[in-house]
Order: sequence, then structure tokens, then C-alpha cells
Amino acid sequence: MIGAIATHIIPLPIKSESLLVLLAVLYFLFVGIVLALIALRFSTYPSDRYRATHYGVIDVVEFIRQLERAVIRAVITELEQQSEGPKEKYSSIRDIEEINKIVENINEDKLSKKKRIRLSFISHSLGCEVVTQTIRILSDVFDPNLREQDKPSSHIGGVFKLGRIVLVAPDIPVESILSSRSNFLKSALRRCEEAYAFSNEADLALRLASTAANYFSFPSRSRFRGYKLGNITVKHSSDRNKRNLPNQYGIINLDRNQDFQPHENLEIRASDIERITIAELTEEKNKEIKRSLQEETVADFLTYFDCTDYVEPGIKDPKRKGIVSYAQQKLALKIWFDYIYLSFAFFLGIPRRIDVHGGYFEGEFSQKLIYDLAFLGYQELLNSYKDSENDFSVACQNKGIQVVRRSTPLPNEP
Repeated sequence: MIGAIATHIIPLPIKSESLLVLLAVLYFLFVGIVLALIALRFSTYPSDRYRATHYGVIDVVEFIRQLERAVIRAVITELEQQSEGPKEKYSSIRDIEEINKIVENINEDKLSKKKRIRLSFISHSLGCEVVTQTIRILSDVFDPNLREQDKPSSHIGGVFKLGRIVLVAPDIPVESILSSRSNFLKSALRRCEEAYAFSNEADLALRLASTAANYFSFPSRSRFRGYKLGNITVKHSSDRNKRNLPNQYGIINLDRNQDFQPHENLEIRASDIERITIAELTEEKNKEIKRSLQEETVADFLTYFDCTDYVEPGIKDPKRKGIVSYAQQKLALKIWFDYIYLSFAFFLGIPRRIDVHGGYFEGEFSQKLIYDLAFLGYQELLNSYKDSENDFSVACQNKGIQVVRRSTPLPNEP
């Protein structure tokens, strides 16, 4: 209306119809931005991230601190009950090492040396950032021995040590695994004994909601760096047809003599025609800061499980069904067909419900895999298979899961 009045009162060098079109476009653009911001507010994602960072992390740190104090008090009570001498000498105990020194001087069979308690974490989505931030805070970054060690100590406080960390659909920017910059993920992974990531290409929650919410705030010029670790997939060679080569599933780098690092076999697919490897992203990052790749890439600290084509009960079973996608065994999902089809399944349950973000905990094989890795570790998991790593690779192959094992051997690994 204002535009119509203006065109009759103020003479302009352009036609009134063109001006009305321009004003209409600007109006709908402005309204669209406002509606998008309102929708983002109602989505609760930004507020959830704030709570995770400023409430969740601090609460977990405080819980572990209180747990440590409880363990120390319990051990002191045990020492006082089973030994002679003044009880005051136990009041200054602060860690397991001090307890073991006291135990060595007590000649009682009932007492045994105490070991540090291993802390292992299983986290999902935004909880992955909570866990990694927690580990960073728990770690003593001012440890005087830190600079002298290739791998810093896993000891935390006086009682605990960091064990294994399993990141399921991690809502952590892929920027965090690029080298040449210290970040919360690198600090966490360097202190853990073992680290694993479960991801899939069809994770719409990370691909759409999380990436869109962080688009304006994330400090990156590259669109690909705004994607999440949960979107990382195993790349497919252009000279092989995925449909005709089912044995490409399983452990991709099973042969230890293969001359490539894990990050060289990983990629992010924005669509069926747009993709970039982690190696290319890393090189691009190094060019920006004018440094070369001379240290192990952060991406190589993790063992990756690409569950895009994960099926139950098995890949050759006629009754098989995809768990986190339709498991169509494509080289890449098509943005105008597959993602729309998945959106109906994820949001509306049509034709059947597929949880593309949390389905890892619904599949029998993946659920067992997550818990075994966290509580037993990689080597113990392999020991449950007759031919160890080869049989485990076949089991993953049968389920349509691609595995890229970390480059350096894990503790206790042959």
C-alpha cells in the first residue's frame, strides 16, 4: 500500500509495476527472515546447545569431582578399619598413589593395592560435545610433563583415568578434526585410551537442523566445515560399483600394510555431486595458516563406523531393513529424492519410522557394538570372534557397516 501511494506522489525513473515487485520481494524476504528466526527459536536447538555447554558440562565435572571425594572417603574408612595406628595419618590422603604407599607398609592380607577407576563415556548427538568439553576441563592443561609426552597421561585427579569414548552421531563441527589448531576434541581424544565415532550420511538432524542453526555463528568460510562429525562417511572409489561389490563393507583398512591414513579415506557428501575428503579439507586448512602436515591429523585418533547402509538382520537376508536409512547401497544419496523420502520416514513415520539420528541404539548389532567398545575395548571385542579381526570385519560386512580403523595401534593391540 505504501509503495502504491509513493509511486503516485513521488515521480521515479522506474515503472510503478517494477517498484511494486521490488517492494514485494523485499517484504517477503524480511518476513521470511523473521519467520525463520522464530522457527529457530521454537526448535529449542540454540537453547539446548547453551544448556549443554554452560549447564551440562559443569554438572558432569562436579559429579565426577564429588564421586572422587566419595571414593577417597570410602578407601580411608577401609584403611582405618583394617589397620592399626592413629587415624589422623589417613586424613591427608588425596590419591591412589598415596593409598598404595600406605598399603605397602601394612602387613595385612585383607588389604590390596588400589587401582585407578577407568572412566568410559558413551555419548549421543549434542551429548558428544558435553563429554569432550568435560574431559578437557578435567584434564590438567598445565601439567609440566605434557610438553614432554607424545601422548599425555590419561590420569584424571587422584582416583580416575580416562578410558574409552564412543561418540554416536556426534553434533561436533568437522572443523574440530582438522589439524594445526588446539581444540576441545583434540584435547579429549589425546588423553583417552580409545575413541570411536558412529556416523551416517542420512542423518537429517545433523545435516539440516544443526548445520542450519550454526550457519551464521560458526567461524568458517567453507560450507563443508560447517557439517558435523556425524555426517562423515567412508568414501567410495570411482572405479567400483557399490551395488556389485558388497565386500567393500567391513574394515576398509584391514591390511596394516596399506599406505594411507584414516582421514584420507573419509569424506563429507553434501549431495550426490558435491563431496570433499577430509584430506582435502585438511590441506585447505593448512594453506590458510601456511603450515604443512607434519603431525598426526586429529581425524586419525578415531575409529569410524559408517552405518549409512546398516541393515538388520543381515545384508543378504530377504527380510533385511535399514536401521538409520533405507540402506540402498548407493554411492551417494540424492538430495531431491532420497532426502525427501527419508524426511517422511523420520518426521512422519511414512511408510515406516526410521530414526536417522538415534537408530544406532535400536539395531541389535550396533547397540552391542557400542556397549562392547565402551566397556570392553577393541581388543576384547575382537577376542569374542574366532578369527579375531577378520571375523569381526566379516560381521560388519554382513551388516553393511564400513569401518575405518585408526592409524596407530591401540593399547594392548598386537
